Amino acid sequence: FFNATMLTPWTDMNRQIAGATGYEAFKTMQKKANRYYKEGAPIGEQPVQYKTAARFLNSYGLSEFLPTGAKKDIDLGDRKLMGQDEEISKGIIRFADEAIFQPNANDIPLWAQTPWGSMIFQLKSFPLMMSRCEAVMTNVAQN
Repeated sequence: FFNATMLTPWTDMNRQIAGATGYEAFKTMQKKANRYYKEGAPIGEQPVQYKTAARFLNSYGLSEFLPTGAKKDIDLGDRKLMGQDEEISKGIIRFADEAIFQPNANDIPLWAQTPWGSMIFQLKSFPLMMSRCEAVMTNVAQN
């Protein structure tokens, strides 16, 4: 169905754009966390900028790259890491999954999983996914 309607190339392109956006966001948040981290201060006394960056990286499984993590000396700007570090790959995939208009089985009601239902639901799924994507992008923009 997606191939016949040319939605597969469109979705693939959007996944690539979302992945690149996520990767840039990860690099930015790591730099922000490193810049605002106060050595020796408990998390409650850390600046808001650090807490925001740490929360963002934690939500994508990248807490190891924070100033308190095991991989604190590794710069996320090193592009070789994308193919070598499984945590970064999973984080990029998670970001892309949250950012694109690709409904999965959890988002689609049972009646829409039939051939006729999928054709009808295609028109309804865009507003559903648009509202979800707006929430993700608003969160990224605020950080």
